[in-house]
Amino acid sequence: TQLDPATRLAGPGSERGIKTRVTQAVEQGENSLDRAEAQLAANSSIEKNFDTTVTSAVINFSQEALDGGSTGNFGDDLTIPGHTSDFGSDNFAMEATAFLDLPAGVVRFGILCDDGYKLASSAAPNASTVPLAFHNGGPADETVDVVVTQAGVYAFRLVWYERGGGAHVEWFTVNQATGEKILVNATGGIAAYTSAIAAPPVQLLASPSLD
Repeated sequence: TQLDPATRLAGPGSERGIKTRVTQAVEQGENSLDRAEAQLAANSSIEKNFDTTVTSAVINFSQEALDGGSTGNFGDDLTIPGHTSDFGSDNFAMEATAFLDLPAGVVRFGILCDDGYKLASSAAPNASTVPLAFHNGGPADETVDVVVTQAGVYAFRLVWYERGGGAHVEWFTVNQATGEKILVNATGGIAAYTSAIAAPPVQLLASPSLD
């Protein structure tokens, strides 16, 4: 999958991190990305226990973190934003947005999660953006190779949801030569920013007429 170089931004903002919004529905719903997007929609009619937005250093969340545990590829799991013991560990929907500073070449992204996910990139990715990769229903442990023809800063959106059972999500890159996995925005990994500098609009200048 190739990123559109026209979506490349002029540069990163000043704050490192990933803007992370998590909601937890009151009632169990369909185990699907459509349900997750409906839960995240601005005017959603789905009743929620909470709807919170934070800046996360990395995406390495699990329900086990609430009790000091972990699951997946990486230790030191973070508590799912907003998650407490008051409402259980089901019916989450997450939207994580970040501006990633990518090198030219092939970047292999990985997502390990329970349940599904969707990863997208565009000038301003949203619910209707065609995904680079997705998994609809059930646990996933997948990678996607993204071709970056021009190094620079690109906007990304990761959606994750969980309806019942296990609840965890990791977003990372994989070194194709060594197989090493590094969380996005971790030390030594792809840098993520909460904002970016927009690229200046292209100006078309008329050439002088020859009389």
